Amino acid sequence: MTNIWLTSSHSFQQYLPKISDTLNKYAININGHFWEDNLKNMSWKYVYEEIAMSDFSLWLIFLSSDEWEKFSIRYAISLLTIAVQQKKGLNFPIVILKLPEDSLNSEMLPDPMKNLEILSLSIQDIGPELISQKHKSSVLREREYHIGVHVNPIYGQWFEVGPVNSTWKKGSIFGVKGAEITFQGVGNRGVLPQECTLESPVEGIKVTTRTDEYIAWIIQNEINKDTSHFIQVKGDPSAIILGEHVEGLSGLLYVNRF
Repeated sequence: MTNIWLTSSHSFQQYLPKISDTLNKYAININGHFWEDNLKNMSWKYVYEEIAMSDFSLWLIFLSSDEWEKFSIRYAISLLTIAVQQKKGLNFPIVILKLPEDSLNSEMLPDPMKNLEILSLSIQDIGPELISQKHKSSVLREREYHIGVHVNPIYGQWFEVGPVNSTWKKGSIFGVKGAEITFQGVGNRGVLPQECTLESPVEGIKVTTRTDEYIAWIIQNEINKDTSHFIQVKGDPSAIILGEHVEGLSGLLYVNRF
């Protein structure tokens, strides 16, 4: 039996029994939850614990177009995606399900989710389609940087960034739009540092791209594949930038718009 996790809209309850019955014919068992739009209380964190700490082999997301347009949902589910991929890897199957009449496409998704597969719901063929996604391994997703997120009601919201197979010799830069950076650190990948020494940190630098303005912080510690730049962010940024710090801010920056 294959176990998958389903994140569903409350408004789609009527479809779920048929989906479950159809998938059971292919030995696919569904567990899941209804999405709660509760960004303030970090409700997505508890969903992360279910997905990341269990043996689910696929995560299926079934939300309405109206929900995909709402920023609080886009941001929260982006953080959940980042956290799940941080734990399970970029090739962990995450599939978005839509109604046949829904116009949802990849360009309408937040940046952390643009590469995910979108399937149109057809009760007859959803089982084979999901099995295909589960076993699809010929195309590996790769990127030049890693990103993670750590949240807790006590210590707040932290992003974690760094290179994958290279070294950021002159340090790291991270910026936000529509939020505030309040602290930064450096340490071993995957674990918030308890203490650290920052080399020539810089705070509150304005970085302008072709379309947006960001407020960025910089550390000049060398960051390699085993270490990370950790950034505490207050609020919910509409976009972030990150990358290797280069003198004159002339380096390549990666943008994630939510």
